[in-house]
Amino acid sequence: MGIEWQVGSLAALAGLLVAAAVWILLDYRTTPGKLERARRLVLNSRGRLADGIVTEATQNAIYYSYAISGVSYNTSQDISTLASYLKSDPEHLAGPVWLKYAPQNPANSIVICEHWSGLPPGGVVTHAQVGGDRSGEVTTGDLH
Repeated sequence: MGIEWQVGSLAALAGLLVAAAVWILLDYRTTPGKLERARRLVLNSRGRLADGIVTEATQNAIYYSYAISGVSYNTSQDISTLASYLKSDPEHLAGPVWLKYAPQNPANSIVICEHWSGLPPGGVVTHAQVGGDRSGEVTTGDLH
């Protein structure tokens, strides 16, 4: 091998290493918003369905409660970036809802994300309108 070939190979390798380093540095600059969106999407695709009750809602958060295996959870979800997915004012969302939770960590849950909503279409429903069983099958057809 000639010296030109060795120098060219080392230069190409150095260029690849620099490109990989830049890509890694840019990829690590994940914002909290991106992390929250990723959490919602994972829960949407892998979460189990349960019923819950919205106890309060503001422009930025939905507060809700639910029970899994006899353990009660009271939590909230930031909805400030999901306002365009709501069909009514958040203040009118109190009542029964569907939620998705992580089977490994039932405290990790969502009521709404970019591709799914457990909120009723009109915003408020009665207990009689929320059907289905606890196995995760929704029988009302109300979810969108």
